[in-house]
Amino acid sequence: VVPQFPQSSNLENPLILNVSRIGEGKRQHLLIEAFAQIKDRYPDWKVECWGWAHSAYAKKLQNLMAKEGLQEQLTLCGETSKVAQKLESASIFVFPSEIEGFSLALTEAMSMGLACIGCEDCPAVRTLIENNVNGLLAQNNANDIADKIELLIKNKGLRQKLGANAKASMHAFSEEKVWDMWEQLIYKAAN
Repeated sequence: VVPQFPQSSNLENPLILNVSRIGEGKRQHLLIEAFAQIKDRYPDWKVECWGWAHSAYAKKLQNLMAKEGLQEQLTLCGETSKVAQKLESASIFVFPSEIEGFSLALTEAMSMGLACIGCEDCPAVRTLIENNVNGLLAQNNANDIADKIELLIKNKGLRQKLGANAKASMHAFSEEKVWDMWEQLIYKAAN
C-alpha cells in the first residue's frame, strides 16, 4: 500500500531529495557526482539525503562531498520521522538505487507528485517509473543523472507533468485497491 497524500509538492523550492538508507546498493555517490557537475550553474539548488547514515559508505560520501566542494549545497541529513514534510518541500527526487524491492521511498515521492529520476538498471525502479511519462530513467552513471537533473531544473513544466503523472500512477497502489486484490486472492484460494 502506498500512502495517497492529499497534498502535492508545488515543485518551486530549489531542493533535490533522496530518501533511503545510506548504503552501497543505494548508490548515493552517483547523485553526489552528478550534482557536482552542475552545482556551479545552479547555486540556489540544494540536495538533501535523508536516511540512516552510520556506515563506512556514509564516510566515503562525506569525503566525496568535501572533495567536490559540496558542503554548502549537499547534506547527509540522517533519519527523520517527517518524510512527508520533506517530500512536500522538494521539487526533484533522485533515486539511484541498484537493488530494490517495492520501494516505499520512491512510491511515496511519486505519491507526493515529485518529478523522480531513477536508474534504468534497477528492475523495481524501472517497473514503477515509465520513462518520460511519470518520471525519468537514467543510465547508472553520474553524467546521465546530471543531464536528467539539469533537464528538470530548467523545465518546471516537465517537473509538473511528470509529478502529476507520478501521483496518478500511485492510485494503483491505494489501500482500497490493494486490500481488494488481497481479498479476491484469499477468496479464490479458499474456493
